[in-house]
Parts: sequence; structure tokens; C-alpha cells
Amino acid sequence: MMYPRIEIVSRHVCHGRQAERNYMRMGIAYAESFYVQTMRPNRPMMEKTCQSRSQATLVAQQELKKLKNEGYNNVVYDGRLMKF
Repeated sequence: MMYPRIEIVSRHVCHGRQAERNYMRMGIAYAESFYVQTMRPNRPMMEKTCQSRSQATLVAQQELKKLKNEGYNNVVYDGRLMKF
């Protein structure tokens, strides 16, 4: 990996039949959570959980600022190469 990566991944919250019953009982037909994954060269992946897409976008923007302060010139953000 040449450049650090920031990805926003969405996943379903419901797991198994019991969770589906609980969500249906509360009137929630669809539940989703978002994860912001930050990968740097030669370091372990970091992951933060967010409840909404807008919150995940804000966390990703904060991670971009951190990478810029660390001295990286290029970043792969959601599959696109960005230059600072």
C-alpha cells in the first residue's frame, strides 16, 4: 500500500432471528450502522463506528485532517486518490 486509505463502510445491524423480531416489534424495518476504516502503511487498521452517514462523513473528514498533519500528500478516500 503506497497511500493511506479512508473508507466508509455500511453494515446491517440486525443479526439473527431474535434481533429481527426485536426490531420489528419496535417498528424498525431497517437498521444500518456505518464504519470509518483508516489504513496507514505499516500500521494496523483503525475502525470507528457511527450511527448515521453524515456522522461517518464528519469522522472521515477529521481523519483526513489528521493525515494531512502527519505529512501525507496523497490519500485514497472512498476509492479516489486525493491530493492535499
